[in-house]
Amino acid sequence: TFGHLLGDEVLMKVVKILKSQIPVDKGKVYRFGGDEFAVIYTGGTLEELLSILKEIVHFQVGSINLSTSIGVAHSNECTTVERLKMLADERLYKSKKNGRAQISWQ
Repeated sequence: TFGHLLGDEVLMKVVKILKSQIPVDKGKVYRFGGDEFAVIYTGGTLEELLSILKEIVHFQVGSINLSTSIGVAHSNECTTVERLKMLADERLYKSKKNGRAQISWQ
């Protein structure tokens, strides 16, 4: 383990990458857990979003290579915000279970 300072630096880097990849007019980034973020993407297709997310699965902080796991849910799949979050969360854990550095959207 690298400690809290590096952990904070990693979280800030994730936010910076997300915000740099997702234009303000196409989406918003929210942090809603210790190390969990939500992206509300309104500016394009699922394929466009997946292309953006593939760019941020692997990243670097200093000399340390890191990866992230991602779960994606589409508003067409759910009738409530709560269900949308649950579905994204289920897919996040699917990504982690499948070896991390994964994006699960089905």
